[in-house]
Amino acid sequence: MNEPVIINKLPLTVPDDRIFMRLGRYRHHAEISDVQMKHFIQMIAEGKKLCNLTGSWLAVPIISNDGTTVTIEGGDTLVSAGLATLLEDSAMVLLFAVTAGAEISQAALAATEVGRGSDALVLDAVGGEAADAACGWLQDYARQQLKRRGLLVSERRFSPGYGGLSLDTQKMFFRLLNLDKLGMRLLESGIMLPEKSVTAIAGIV
Repeated sequence: MNEPVIINKLPLTVPDDRIFMRLGRYRHHAEISDVQMKHFIQMIAEGKKLCNLTGSWLAVPIISNDGTTVTIEGGDTLVSAGLATLLEDSAMVLLFAVTAGAEISQAALAATEVGRGSDALVLDAVGGEAADAACGWLQDYARQQLKRRGLLVSERRFSPGYGGLSLDTQKMFFRLLNLDKLGMRLLESGIMLPEKSVTAIAGIV
């Protein structure tokens, strides 16, 4: 099996509007004062500076897909009917992961501890949106690289914890993508650290 491709500096591409949408109650700008808006924009800018986006990806051949369980090269299994359907026409899977790093989550926690709850919410939103956007960027990057080999990557992606795909699948991601090299850790519960991290699967035809 090939070694994963690790990218240490992913671009931060998330627009402020996405962050306001994630915040929900702040998305209607008319509901907050100019002073509040200025503060939120400043906090978003500070949060973006704290994001250290890194990622890893790997294309792995599919050995079998029985409609419920997908077995990939090396013997790992992905048990999810939804994922099996997504991959029904795929010859390979794209495994990829990104993290926004520890600093943004640490800053949000520190803000909470000193009673700056709204600042913590903003920083949390920045980290979450940054990781999601970086996941999309990495999928597109891998798509361009694999296109040179005549391979096509699906637009949709699938993550552990959704559609019946167990969080135990995270162990496979950590092993195959060398996520420890990105400063990531996996708790027994299946939760990843840093908190603002994403793993995903896409099909390759």
